[in-house]
Amino acid sequence: VRPIDSSGFSPEGADLVAFKGYCRDIMKLMGGYVPCELVYGTFHIIGELDRNTLHEVLNRIISVKKLNMFAQEDEGDEKKHIPSFIIATGMSYTFMELKNDIINYYMSKGIDYSQELDLLAVLGRGIIVKNWREKRNFIAIESKDDTCMWFCILMNEYLDIDEKSSMDLRKYIKNDTVYKEY
Repeated sequence: VRPIDSSGFSPEGADLVAFKGYCRDIMKLMGGYVPCELVYGTFHIIGELDRNTLHEVLNRIISVKKLNMFAQEDEGDEKKHIPSFIIATGMSYTFMELKNDIINYYMSKGIDYSQELDLLAVLGRGIIVKNWREKRNFIAIESKDDTCMWFCILMNEYLDIDEKSSMDLRKYIKNDTVYKEY
């Protein structure tokens, strides 16, 4: 499925799209597209994360985050934030290098902070989370064996933002592990 906005813009690059089940045949009715208003988030899956694959996936995210930028808005309409997640199977970086390379890429291209990635997981190594309290800021956490657990918890928080669910998966974590942060 590919997301689309009312202007007809449909970016390529999202490997998976999580969307609200508005009706059972929405993809069939829309010819393989899903309206961006129904999209909860996009997923970008890559193998080994290096400088080339990082820049390529960041470009894909920038493209997807442009959804609804060209659509005519009614007065009072608010642009919807669509979270983007990266899942990598490995990397040739240290977390400090990866974090710096992400920031440098966005700065060198003059990318608006609203088009940045939200959450990146390197399986078995750790995660990088966008720090929404500050512009152009990310937190890298070496979560090692707990990476999938933290990715799922944080991803759920992004996907559940409009629902304001009372379920807090963080309450179910019973260990007090302290992770290295960068």
